[in-house]
Amino acid sequence: MDEPPNNISRLESAISMSVYERIKQTNPDYILIDLTDFRLGEYLIDLGKYGQIAFGCNFLKKDNLKRLTSYLEELLNIKTKLSTISIGSLSDEELDTYIKRHIDNLIEYFGEERLVFFKQKLVCNYLDKDEIKYTPSFYVQNDTNDIIYRIYSIAGKYISYIDTPWPLIGDISCTKPFEYHYCSAYYDYMIDCIEYIVNGGHAHDEYIKTLHNEASVKCRHMIESVFSQQIIGRLTRLSLLDKRIVLLDSDKYFDELLFDEKQIHIHDWIYYDRDSDLDEIEATIKNLTRNSEDRLVFVAQSLFYHEKRRSLFTVFFNCGLVKEKDWFTYNRTQNFNPFQGSFHDVFDNCVTLRSKLVKLKTVGVANRVSVGTRFSEISLICEDGGTLEIGSSGRRFAGLCRALADSIVKIGDETSGSNIDLCAHMGAKIDIGDDVMFSIGCMVYAGDGHSIFDLSQIGDIVRKNLPKDSEIVIGNHVWVGFGAKILRGTIGDGSIIGAGSIVNKSIGRNCIAAGVPAKVIKKNMGWSRNNWILSLNQDSKAYAYYEEYIDTE
Repeated sequence: MDEPPNNISRLESAISMSVYERIKQTNPDYILIDLTDFRLGEYLIDLGKYGQIAFGCNFLKKDNLKRLTSYLEELLNIKTKLSTISIGSLSDEELDTYIKRHIDNLIEYFGEERLVFFKQKLVCNYLDKDEIKYTPSFYVQNDTNDIIYRIYSIAGKYISYIDTPWPLIGDISCTKPFEYHYCSAYYDYMIDCIEYIVNGGHAHDEYIKTLHNEASVKCRHMIESVFSQQIIGRLTRLSLLDKRIVLLDSDKYFDELLFDEKQIHIHDWIYYDRDSDLDEIEATIKNLTRNSEDRLVFVAQSLFYHEKRRSLFTVFFNCGLVKEKDWFTYNRTQNFNPFQGSFHDVFDNCVTLRSKLVKLKTVGVANRVSVGTRFSEISLICEDGGTLEIGSSGRRFAGLCRALADSIVKIGDETSGSNIDLCAHMGAKIDIGDDVMFSIGCMVYAGDGHSIFDLSQIGDIVRKNLPKDSEIVIGNHVWVGFGAKILRGTIGDGSIIGAGSIVNKSIGRNCIAAGVPAKVIKKNMGWSRNNWILSLNQDSKAYAYYEEYIDTE
């Protein structure tokens, strides 16, 4: 049989359309399509020389697959092979084709005017009385977020859909991410959107955007009510409620909660949101503190991640305000172990981990963590607006890595190490390049972690070691020897740091530096990870780092 029967070429759509036909027979006025269901993937039946057919996993139960494949084998006199297509494994181009095919089928069969597409998301946080918790199944289903985000970004090119409010939170009955036990604000929002579309509106209309913003505010207030209870409790224990309270928030919701709880109003309010001008806020705070005779207590209802190594943590520090004394915000510690996947939680923590071997602890809010390597056995601590980024690698990378308030730790691709200790203190930065090799027991510390003062000063004794001055840069293809300690400065590409050395100033490129403190002892030197070669030319990767410095004549 050289050509497949005519009906085989239409079998893929026939299987899918049988489901559509059952829906169509009910004669619905509108059909709600959850884009999240596109994540379920497809079954793929390999028909050998007759090609392949694919259909959604939600279109056919597994117990019917054997009957279908048996029928095809008998009809075509071949052996079939059944496999499952994972959406997460598809390239962007393949996923684009997959999603467009499904959308085109739906529109062709039902008509675009009858379809209402909407966006769901995995619920990773839920309210349990006066506490915000992580959904238990969130740790199991976490890879789903990656797939969902990719689906939405592609589907948006072809159709308009009802977006999900952010931050979205579940209620106490939310124990699994796809049980759809969202908060009441979400359901009210969906009902209002559907009613508007049924009456002739469209998902991309401004009115839908207004409903979305209102629902987002309601969700945020549910979350902030928990934040506020914690903050009010701390202010009460420290007897600070009678002080002049200055609120930083996008509205005065904390003021309402404070009055309901303690019959106290805030004294001043500074508008603060994700897109706020932090320079302007800093100037306002300094002006308030300078002109007030009374003690001021600042409360940040929510904190957001901001670019350029700066957030409200740094603003408060620059204004001379001390945490838990002059300013307060919501504080939370969460351990993620084991975890593999991506999420953006209601605390504005964005995390992507590619290895279940990573032990992550987030402290506070607005942290950014990304680990691309699947072989990392490192423990990570990210605190109060910190940033931790580790590139992809097939090499082992193990130890402890900390990014404290408003600090940044960036580690490039193919970097390795064992029993290493990296720490960027408040406002500091560590930037490590690609293919860096840390021997056992190395330390990299940016910032002193404590305040230093010159006692010979007269009057106000001002701090000498400001966090913004602390930055360590390690270039590409650097070898840091056993037990070496790097405290400040820049190490150029291709260099070697001797065992036990302490680096407290910059080292040039292609150097060997050693000692306490480390000094350059040889220049124009290189190295390779391969201990079995006699010539640098035998290691093409290492050679590439030094090629422009090698005299080939």
